[in-house]
Formats: sequence, C-alpha cells, structure tokens
Amino acid sequence: MGCSLGHVLRLLETEKLPAVTEVVGIDIDREAIRKGRRYLDKVGSNVHLICGDMEGLNRLLGDRRFDFIYAAGALSYLDMADATAVVREMLQRTNKILALAGLANRNFPNDELG
Repeated sequence: MGCSLGHVLRLLETEKLPAVTEVVGIDIDREAIRKGRRYLDKVGSNVHLICGDMEGLNRLLGDRRFDFIYAAGALSYLDMADATAVVREMLQRTNKILALAGLANRNFPNDELG
C-alpha cells in the first residue's frame, strides 16, 4: 500500500525476495503509477502497479490474498476509523506478515509519539 513509483517493490523483487512469484503495488497517485509502470517496464520488472484508493481493496483486488503486505506511511492519510477499517481488510488478505511502517498522526507532534 502506498507504493508510489514502485522502487521499493523493485528492490524486494530483485534483492530481498527474488523467489516471489507476484509483487503488486497500490497507490492513489495516478501520475506516480504511470511513471512507475514506465520505469518498471523499462527494467524488465514483473511488479504490477494498480492505481486506486486503499479504502477500495475489494474492488481493486477481489478476493486475492498475499503472504506479505507492506504499508509505508499510507495510513497517515486516513482518520482513525478509516485506518482501522483498512488495517482490518489488510489483515484479512494477509497469509503471513502485515508490516506497517511510518505511521504518523497529522494532529499531534510525531516526534512525541510513544
């Protein structure tokens, strides 16, 4: 979730998880997805980028499940109720690991978060 241009996914595909058979990224930024697709096609990547809102995972992914789901900073754009719903949906789609990084609170000094 929140893959932007897909550079982190490309790193996972080539260096960290080379045996993986499917890598999918989702981001709401249409221009980032367009540029990312162009870059990934150019380097021969099998990463698949989808433009869409993380609050619409059912529409974007159907009933697909993944061994590993990673969201970096994306949840900070949602309020608590919507973020909770998205995390719940991600958990339902996760076979093994859900990793959430870069969580932030827009209404609180983040350097003071516990």
